[in-house]
Amino acid sequence: DDRGEIDYMAKITVEKPRSLYWRKKIGAFLTHYLKSMDLSREDRNPLAYHLAHFPSNYRLYEHRTGNPHDPTIHTYLYGSRNGYRFRSPEEFYPHAAWLMITSAKLSVFEEVRQSIQYECECRYCEKKRIKRVRMQSL
Repeated sequence: DDRGEIDYMAKITVEKPRSLYWRKKIGAFLTHYLKSMDLSREDRNPLAYHLAHFPSNYRLYEHRTGNPHDPTIHTYLYGSRNGYRFRSPEEFYPHAAWLMITSAKLSVFEEVRQSIQYECECRYCEKKRIKRVRMQSL
């Protein structure tokens, strides 16, 4: 801008350390999640697993603002059909679990899908669900 400050988004490629950090955290969470559902072998070390890539249509970006020589950098994961951005791996955990259960073509999840009406419990999908319920009650 006219003050010499920057404000732009840059895609983080899969080989970058920040991408690996996010994929390791999400992979470890999903391994714990599978164990909690008794759907994983007990010999798996959650910290040894990570996502090879983000789910389809999900991309990691960094937002750089301020001084170009010492910018403020925030990392976001985009890709939700609802247009939300996830600000941390932890914020993405419930959405990742929902994606895994509702999208994976593994027979082990078929029983879960049939036994319950599984809805995403991430903060963004939950807000949308609450808003939908409020609108229906008017």
